[in-house]
Amino acid sequence: MADPRAAVSFEGISPVIATFKHDSTIVYDRTQDGNSAQIGLAVTLSTTDDTVTLVGDGERVLGKLLSVGPDGFCAVQIGGGMTLPGGAGATLTIGTKVMGDLGAAAAEGYIQTEVDAAPPAGRGWIINNNDTTAVQVILG
Repeated sequence: MADPRAAVSFEGISPVIATFKHDSTIVYDRTQDGNSAQIGLAVTLSTTDDTVTLVGDGERVLGKLLSVGPDGFCAVQIGGGMTLPGGAGATLTIGTKVMGDLGAAAAEGYIQTEVDAAPPAGRGWIINNNDTTAVQVILG
């Protein structure tokens, strides 16, 4: 059995999970893990009350999509240690805040290091960037 202390992981540090409605960018599919192909992607608040959407380029990151229900609701980790996917060609610098970015084919739901934005859109910080498909961040 592998020694769990031999791997760095911040997943599960003080998770804060909330329930939101989701928009049409997040699709329920019971054949997928967590009931959606978008599980694990970054989300932001929509302009509609209590609703999340996949985060776009330069947008503020609310958290990580965990599960989607057939009733239009979803679970989102909004705080604590988690992994989020880095965007296509994104700069991912340890110790910097994160904001939304686009993935391959302009897909939403990815992160990058906060760039100069007015107003600032960054949140939390990057603590490990060894794997750009699973960047370890802490959102507080």
